[in-house]
Amino acid sequence: MESWRPQHIVIDASGVGEGLWALLDKAFPGRVIPVKFSRKVKSELGWRYLAIIETGRARDCCLGDDLQGRAVRAQYDACQAEILPGPTKTLRWGVPEGARRADGELIHDDYLLADALIAELDRLDWTVNTEAQTVAAADPLFSMERNY
Repeated sequence: MESWRPQHIVIDASGVGEGLWALLDKAFPGRVIPVKFSRKVKSELGWRYLAIIETGRARDCCLGDDLQGRAVRAQYDACQAEILPGPTKTLRWGVPEGARRADGELIHDDYLLADALIAELDRLDWTVNTEAQTVAAADPLFSMERNY
């Protein structure tokens, strides 16, 4: 926080993350946004993240050919989603439990979920409030020839 100076941090405050959230919130009051996962919260987050992806507003800079890039790509490739029947259109999504890469390593979904948390930032009002400004300039209509 002190090095990068972000305006906000979004954190998974479920389970063990709750302690970290409490510490960060105490150190940086009002700048830490907690997300406590439930089926409903994860569904809403998934729908909003899909909207960000589909409108071209998401770009993951960790998709290189290094070890981390391959881990991120594996999580996205293994991610599955289904819309549950019913009026709420609950989205169940993530990497299935026990999914493995070709080399046998387990695939987690921590990068995928961390990326999806940007949907919380997308809900914030990012307008800049400034005082109205007027540019003083000559009216171009006064210099035009009048033919009446």
